[in-house]
Formats: sequence, C-alpha cells, structure tokens
Amino acid sequence: MLTHEKTEHSDHAAEITALKASWTHARPRVSASKLSPTSRRIHFVRHGQGTHNLLAKEIGFTAYKDERVADARLTELGREQASKNQPSTADLPLNIVYVSPLSRAVETALLAFKGAQEKGVLFQAAENLREQIGCHCCDRRRSVDEIQADFPSVSFKELETNADVLWTEEREPKSGVAERGFAFFEMLRETDFSEVAVVGHSSHLLTMFNVVLDCGEEEELQGWFETGELRSVWVDL
Repeated sequence: MLTHEKTEHSDHAAEITALKASWTHARPRVSASKLSPTSRRIHFVRHGQGTHNLLAKEIGFTAYKDERVADARLTELGREQASKNQPSTADLPLNIVYVSPLSRAVETALLAFKGAQEKGVLFQAAENLREQIGCHCCDRRRSVDEIQADFPSVSFKELETNADVLWTEEREPKSGVAERGFAFFEMLRETDFSEVAVVGHSSHLLTMFNVVLDCGEEEELQGWFETGELRSVWVDL
C-alpha cells in the first residue's frame, strides 16, 4: 500500500472510531450469512479505479483537489475491475440497483451488473450514496443533464437538483456521511425489495459498515473496500 493510502486509511479509521462511540441510532445487523427469514440480501460494490485514484498514485493526496479529475471517471483498469464482477452477478434476482450519481460509480454499476441491465432491472441514482462530499473535486458531480446524457439507461429522477448544490469547499464531516447512510437504509426499510445492489465509494462504504451497520464479530466486513470489490451480505432492517 502506498504511503498516502496508509495515511488516508488511518485518518478515516480514527474518525470512524470516534463517531461510532457517539452514534445513537439503532444499527441494523449485517452478516455474510443469512440472519433470519426476513433478511435482505445486499450486494455492495465499490467503483473501479478512477482517474483520481491513478493520479493519487503519482502525486498523492493533492490529486483529489485537481480539476483534471472533477467527477472522476473510470480508468481502463477500473472498467476491467468492474467487469470482473459479471460472472458473480449475472444471475442475481435483483429488484433494483442503487448507485451514487458520480460518474465512476454509475459506469461501474452498469459494468458490474450488466446482466441486471439486460433484464431491465431499474438502476436508480441516489445522492445518499455519494462519497464524502466537499473539498475534493473528484467528488463533485456534474449536472444531471450531463450525466444523464452519458448514461441514459440510469434513472436520476430522485435527485432534487440538476446542479450539484451539496458540494462545497469544506469537507463534509463523517457524521454527515453516516447520517446519509442511515437515511438510505431507512428508505430501503420502507420498500419490499428482498435483493438489491448498492454501488458506491470507499469512505462512504467504510462508514456504513463500521458506524451505521452492526457487523458483530465479522471483522472482514469492516475493512476497506478495494476498487471494484463486490461484498455480498445479509441485513436485518
């Protein structure tokens, strides 16, 4: 692991540990094994390598603030990482695919769950699945008009504004990331979907699995998602 990645992971872990200690919401139980007859099956995927990840390997943390990687896209390797999930996802009985509206996540979703797209499963963009918002150009989304033009098969109708009004020069606190994750599961609780996919980002997923969800003693579920990684779990909502 590169030096900047070790530092980044350590910083995220420290913030998450502090937040977990003060978290007051009930934490849904999650496991790699089915927990109960009413457990929901959720397939989480982190986006494949993005142009910001590649640039960070060259210049470190400053890559995330570089305008060249605004709303970072997938690299060739990132597309390969996303596509490698197809044999595992082709026959999943998915009700819906939820995805962050950032371009690298949307493209990952369409590649990783190609079989679902071919079957006509709805791909729904959700702002609550975005990466930690603010400060980093790579996490500033384009307008809905621009993204929709690139990915016409994905629904962006649930996004409230065409422009990105959530991104600011200040970085969103981890508590904000966790609250968005909590809101996502509260929304999912109100549906009757039994099997869904969620495509998002490293910091957001790390926060969900360590603060919002209760992984019990399954430490392997609490680790950092690698680019393109698929992690299938059962959740009791």
